[in-house]
Formats: sequence, C-alpha cells, structure tokens
Amino acid sequence: MMRLLLSALVGGVVLGSGPVLAQERREERQERREERKEARKPVMGTYESYRDGVLVLKVDGKPVEYKVGPDIKTTVWAETGDPRENVFARESFRDLKAGTPVQITWGEGDRVGSVIIGTPRKRP
Repeated sequence: MMRLLLSALVGGVVLGSGPVLAQERREERQERREERKEARKPVMGTYESYRDGVLVLKVDGKPVEYKVGPDIKTTVWAETGDPRENVFARESFRDLKAGTPVQITWGEGDRVGSVIIGTPRKRP
C-alpha cells in the first residue's frame, strides 16, 4: 500500500513538471525570436533598379531583391543637403541613377519600414 502511494506521488511529480518545463522553453524561444526581430540591422546598398514593387540593391557586390510597395514613404537627400521626406517610393525611384546609396530599415516582421535614398551632405 505504501509503495503504491509513493509511486503515485513520484509519478505525479515527474509527469506534472513536464508541461511546466515545456512552457518555460516555449517562452524562452519566443523571447529569442523577438530579440532577433528587434536586432535586425538596416540594409545598406546601392540602387540598381525598381520595377513592379521590387527594389534591387547591390549589397556587398551582389544584387539582392526587396519588396517595397509603391506607397512606402521614403526620405530623399538632395545634392544640396536638404531632405525631402514622405515621398512615395514610386516617385522617388522614378529618376534615380544606378549606384545611388540606399538604406532600408525594417518595421514589424519582415516588412520594409522606411527607405532612405542618398546621403546627407556635410555643410561647411
């Protein structure tokens, strides 16, 4: 009788702790995923082309495609050093020359948050 109660007690502790450990592991994995998403670095490259919502940048010498919708707002740095902000992507990529520096920052998930075209000029 004592063995039966003791084995039931030990079995309950072993089986009861399994779901608790599994839940802790799930929470740890979820936290790591969120950290990776937050830590995603901006992409720097040079402009190659933009067609049908696909932006092609040359990153580290290799062409890479990114989906950038035509309604994404961009910041365009003019040669005078003044930024034009909230310009739609379809307008800002229209007359852009190949080789112009472009930076993509990420929003929620894997979506493009913003695009910065050109570099600010240092004023004397």
